[in-house]
Amino acid sequence: MKGETSEPEKPHESTRGVRRRTTVTEQAHVLHGIAELLSRYREEAAQPYSKRTGKPLRRTRVNATVATRYFAFYANTIESFYGSTIPLLKDKFGSWCQPEA
Repeated sequence: MKGETSEPEKPHESTRGVRRRTTVTEQAHVLHGIAELLSRYREEAAQPYSKRTGKPLRRTRVNATVATRYFAFYANTIESFYGSTIPLLKDKFGSWCQPEA
């Protein structure tokens, strides 16, 4: 196909060092943004994936939904773990914060 290379793509190569230049909050914001876009444009993401892989459209819609949840999960994990805040049951206990040394 047009634009394809013989070597596999290495997306991590192009982003090397980016994580060092961004804050944890910025990284989580990007992941939340990707989750929001996938959620909003689920159908637009599912159709080409279905055509490319031969999977039924119903299945690729589910894949897009699952991907959305993964991005949201990791964004929340970054905020919770690296932000030194462990969210508990919001309605009952609030959250626990590790004091900085």
